[in-house]
Amino acid sequence: ILLEPIQLPFLLSSILFAICTKAKTDNTNATKKRDEKIKHINKISIVLLSGILLGLAIFTKIPSFASIPLVAFLVFENSNRNWKTLGAWFVPVILIPMIWPAFSLLVGQFNYWENTVIYQIERQGEPFLKTISLLVKIDPVLMIFAAAGLVFAGLKKDMFILLWTIPILLFFFFIEWEWAPYQSFIPQIPLFCISAAVLMVKIIDRIKYKKIQKVLPYVGAAAIGVFGLVSTTILITTNVTATQFQTLEFVSQYLNNTKNKSNDITLVSNPAYSWVFKYIYGMDNVLNEFNDFGNEPVKTKKILLISDAESESFDRNTKKLRTLYENSTQLLKIRGPINNFNIDKYPYTSMEDVNFEGLYDIEVRIVR
Repeated sequence: ILLEPIQLPFLLSSILFAICTKAKTDNTNATKKRDEKIKHINKISIVLLSGILLGLAIFTKIPSFASIPLVAFLVFENSNRNWKTLGAWFVPVILIPMIWPAFSLLVGQFNYWENTVIYQIERQGEPFLKTISLLVKIDPVLMIFAAAGLVFAGLKKDMFILLWTIPILLFFFFIEWEWAPYQSFIPQIPLFCISAAVLMVKIIDRIKYKKIQKVLPYVGAAAIGVFGLVSTTILITTNVTATQFQTLEFVSQYLNNTKNKSNDITLVSNPAYSWVFKYIYGMDNVLNEFNDFGNEPVKTKKILLISDAESESFDRNTKKLRTLYENSTQLLKIRGPINNFNIDKYPYTSMEDVNFEGLYDIEVRIVR
């Protein structure tokens, strides 16, 4: 389960309510007689709601703090540059994310929290530039239009887009340059769509022929929509997890066999399998991931190894894991569906990078 899709509605709702803080002009008598205090309370309520939602977004995953300049700007400008209103907005934005370190301090785990944050900052392995090339593979149309839209926004000094873009780019440059997995770009998908849409609208506005100008937005939106729907449907209807389900079924049956008591076996696998046997089946000796083998004591003589594409990547760097594989006996081998797709052609170009765990062969091996 990724945190970014959970985080995204909080972030977008915070931006929406920040925009809604702008006072509406209404010259009717009813508006003139409206109680100013009620108006002020309603406005403060919307501002606080925006702050609470952004605080929840940051609490869900810290990188959302890069959106503070954008939302703060919207609140400040739409409240007639009222510093008190901006201050009220900041209160939940700061306090809600502080729940995590405060709780860690309360239960005596502050050092663990601090080390975890430092570990995340210092992680390496998926550099920013490599991830950008992967995003182009995943959705070339969106990325090309988005890049052009962001450049156009820079030239036109569009503050809304720039205040959304620049802080997150600085965050990636200074903190996540060496660790920027594609999932971290999920909250930026709305930014890509908005910048691309603004660019297309501006281009259409420059067309002199009014009939074409009226029709083109619908034609363009329909063309992009059909392209996106078809390419996405092709991907989501592919079955790249069948081998993983077959593996889970085989291992569960093997462990249920009376001759193979699960408490006498240690399971070594990647998290795609380990959580099932640890939390669903209640198996005692389960390592969370391959990295744990060699770092944690193995309490049983028998070791069950689920070897897949991820274990092979660790295998090249971990002598103990390689030795485990060489000293084990194969119980099952399932052929992966890698040959069923042409990964050199769109929309399958991203599958090797994103769906690699289920694409390649999977082995179940035992050390007795």
